[in-house]
Amino acid sequence: MQITVAEARLLKNAVSKKLHDLIQDRSQIAYVEFEKGEEYTPHARTFQVVSAEIQQVRNHYRAVTKALAASNLRTTIEWKGEKISIVEALELVKQLRAEAEMLQEFGNSQQVERIARGAFDANVVYKKALFDPPAVKKQAEKTEKEANRLSILIDKANFNAAVDLDFVEEYQ
Repeated sequence: MQITVAEARLLKNAVSKKLHDLIQDRSQIAYVEFEKGEEYTPHARTFQVVSAEIQQVRNHYRAVTKALAASNLRTTIEWKGEKISIVEALELVKQLRAEAEMLQEFGNSQQVERIARGAFDANVVYKKALFDPPAVKKQAEKTEKEANRLSILIDKANFNAAVDLDFVEEYQ
C-alpha cells in the first residue's frame, strides 16, 4: 500500500507503540506466581507467541525506517537556488536551530557587565562583549525564521512523497 511520508512517520510511531506494548506484555506473561501444591492458570498467550509478535513488529519498524530513509535520500527540495535532499535539509534545520539558540544567548548578553569574583576580592572585573548584542539577537531571529521556512518546505515535500509498505492496515 502506498502512503505519504507524513503518514509513514505516523505509522512509525504506531509501530513503535505496539512494540513497546508487546514488550510489556511479554514481561507480564513471562512468569506466573502460585503457592506450593496449587494449580496455576496459564496465560491466554504464551511467551513464544508474544516473542514471535515482537519479532514481526520489529521487522515492520525496520521496514518503515528503511522506507523513510530511502525517501529522504531521493526526495529533494529547492533551497537557496540549489536542490538538496531531505536528509541534508533535516541536518541543516538542526544546525540552523542550534545556531539560532546560541546566537540568542549571545544576543541576550550585556555589552559590558561587571563580574563579581567573591566577597573578599576587591578587584573590579568587567566582561565586554566583542560583538554587538542587539545585532546578534536580530541575527538569531533571522536564523530561526530561516530554519522555520526550511522546515515548512520539508513538511510540504513529505506530504507529496510516497512510500510502499504492505502492512499498513495492521496498524490503522
